[in-house]
Amino acid sequence: MEKRRVDDLIAYLDRLITLDANEYRTTREITNCLTEIQRELRIGPWDKAYTCEVPAGIALELDGTVIAGPATAYVLPRGDRG
Repeated sequence: MEKRRVDDLIAYLDRLITLDANEYRTTREITNCLTEIQRELRIGPWDKAYTCEVPAGIALELDGTVIAGPATAYVLPRGDRG
């Protein structure tokens, strides 16, 4: 990863956000830019996972899997599930 590339992408994202605030349609390009930043920083789905602590005596069902406490469950954002 080149720091300069990430810095350039962040500067570009800032310009896109400014355009978006001024009524220009930039949503798709903002999404593309964010994807590029994540790719450059090597951010994967597990980096965005939510940690859920399941206390003793509680059972939690996630996507058909039952997790009985005490346990720790890691939940990926819906768009990043495989």
